[in-house]
Amino acid sequence: HDKYVELNNSLKGTFASSIASLQRAAKDDDEGWEKMIEALSRGNTRGQMTFDFKTDGIWSGLTAVRATQLVAHLPLTIDRLTIRNAAFGWEFMEALVERVKKIHDLKDLCVWDTLVGGEEGGQEASLRLAGGLSTNTT
Repeated sequence: HDKYVELNNSLKGTFASSIASLQRAAKDDDEGWEKMIEALSRGNTRGQMTFDFKTDGIWSGLTAVRATQLVAHLPLTIDRLTIRNAAFGWEFMEALVERVKKIHDLKDLCVWDTLVGGEEGGQEASLRLAGGLSTNTT
């Protein structure tokens, strides 16, 4: 029974980690979105995930709340993560820092053009992110 649950979570997570599935769920109501990101977090997707939140991009309509939920539920098995153009503020960055601390096989993290809250907020976020990465031993 435990193996069935593990396999089921893996399959749901694989489905949930596809860009098309996440984009569809982003247009869904809160219940559908929450089910999708829960499945994403339980999956065992490997490799790279990239999220570019630029205003004319595929993630442009995502609210700050949903973007924060998304990074808080990233699969713990990815080894590369790229975040671009995320102007979602401190809560988003805090969720990213906390999730990165748990992704033990993360080898590459790129955060580009991401706004946290001015120069002081950016420095604080950078320090927290560096602290989170220092606990990653890969």
